Amino acid sequence: MSSAHKLGSRSPRFDAPAKALGKEIFASDEYPENMVWAGALRAGVPHGLIRSLDTSAARKIPGVVAVLTAEDVPGENRQGFIYWDMPVLCVDKVRHAGDAVALVVAETKEILAEALRAIVLDIEPLPVVDTLDKALASDALQIHDLETGNVLKQATLRKGDAQAALSLCDVVIEETFFTPQQAHCFLETENGTARMDEDGILHMTVSTQAPFRDRFEIGRALGLPPNRLHIIAPFLGGGFGGKDGATVQCLLALAAMHAGGRPVKMWWSREESMLAGYKRHAARMHFRLGAGADGTLRALICDLDYDTGAYAHLGVEIMALGLEHASGPYRVEHLEANGRCIYTNNPVAGAFRGFGVAQVCFAFEGMMDRLAVRLGMDPLELRLKNAIRQGDKNGVGVTMARSTCMVECLAGLQNHPLWLSRNEWVRNAPSFTRRGVGIAAIYNGMGYGRGLADAAVAKIRMTEEGRFRVYNGVSDMGQGNSPTFVQMACEILNQDESLMELVQPDTDRTHPSGSSSAGRTTYTYGKALIEACKAMRDKLLHRAAMVMMVDDVADLELVSGAVFHAASGREFPLVALAVCFTARTGSVSGRR
Repeated sequence: MSSAHKLGSRSPRFDAPAKALGKEIFASDEYPENMVWAGALRAGVPHGLIRSLDTSAARKIPGVVAVLTAEDVPGENRQGFIYWDMPVLCVDKVRHAGDAVALVVAETKEILAEALRAIVLDIEPLPVVDTLDKALASDALQIHDLETGNVLKQATLRKGDAQAALSLCDVVIEETFFTPQQAHCFLETENGTARMDEDGILHMTVSTQAPFRDRFEIGRALGLPPNRLHIIAPFLGGGFGGKDGATVQCLLALAAMHAGGRPVKMWWSREESMLAGYKRHAARMHFRLGAGADGTLRALICDLDYDTGAYAHLGVEIMALGLEHASGPYRVEHLEANGRCIYTNNPVAGAFRGFGVAQVCFAFEGMMDRLAVRLGMDPLELRLKNAIRQGDKNGVGVTMARSTCMVECLAGLQNHPLWLSRNEWVRNAPSFTRRGVGIAAIYNGMGYGRGLADAAVAKIRMTEEGRFRVYNGVSDMGQGNSPTFVQMACEILNQDESLMELVQPDTDRTHPSGSSSAGRTTYTYGKALIEACKAMRDKLLHRAAMVMMVDDVADLELVSGAVFHAASGREFPLVALAVCFTARTGSVSGRR
């Protein structure tokens, strides 16, 4: 019998038809019956003390359901999942222009906008700390009350003696690099709906990368037991790290707690997303790189300053990843990498594709180009000479246990016509046109790394119709992990995709499998799904052996829609086999 799987071959994405036809329901498409709208009043100034907040006029507007301030927050009024320093609603101080100071719930968007305009907010401005130098100045105004001033965290990674080694190098180059904040600009801005049911269960549908973790962040901030929170994460209209952590979640949940059981919708405008959403960390990076006359890298000393904005969010972890990757995918015998994560009154910085690594990759590759010019070497040859190989230790002493394929990748480019003809292509640029050709090599760690268990639990079930339903525990923000999971299940179960169903993350139906981040979902959840599918396959074949009166299970195989016995040519339909399964036995789970 022919195989029905499509892994490794070109095939339409499982999720493509619904998206192309506009049938896929994103969180922003949810408009529950009898819903109300929620919106936040933002500080509008980057730093200041709240003198007064008068909501009386807003409360009198017909159609206003509730006007909430910090006094209405029942829990700790702190968001975060590593550092809890960001208020849901500010009490007496604002630290960036996007800080929320009040929350309005209203019948319509128009009434909501009117009520927000009616709130009178009086803020005493404080000096704005909007640069790293201002934040680090000896007389800098503290954004948070820390003994370390505006430095949230600092750390150093060392290998060997970089200071001594640098003094012995034939050539030393030095440069400072800057990268700005960057907005994710996903098509679907931050949004969600929420409803508190009569049993006190809060049901939420949110555009989020971490629905299971959201329960704990919301619960702590608002004083709710996490097991009273039910969160669904449908396909995201983009995320890229900007939805890894609470955006609308705590505000939306608070609004639902005061909506009398009615559904509440919150959807940030593009302007509000720019103002209050997370950004990539701006960074200042000073590098000193030493090498031998033949181009062999000897020593690196770098100082990395990350602007985490008004609140910590994931700043320390992002700084740590930058330190670990500071020397790029090269052999560097001696390294000293110093990092600081610094508070400013800029927008809150957080996860963004690359998670602190993108900044240092830009800087170190710039150093490699400068070194190549200084030595008169081909920039590709310089990289190839220092490329990290299997068995080497990277800049922070981690052994590359498996092949990095770095040499093979660079060697493949070395004789490529586009590389060999690059100078001619530049020379032949048409009038008023400047051309340039560059090369860069980067690497990035996959997964959470040490200190945090990277695990997933997958579930697959056979339905009464003989179909297979995969319960996906990690959000799909467009990177394509969902169709990949379907392909994997088809491969192992030897089924056609037409027999597959997919459930997106749902804290009541799927299992906790971590966040959709760190390039981890296919590796972690995918591995768990492989184990679950193998268990399902074995279970089906053993049940079929009993029904088909076959002595040896090895004589059976799964084919599309059936179990096949090659010796006799008999098939037993999966839909018939499904009646042998109960709700209890018809699903299996796998762990990674």
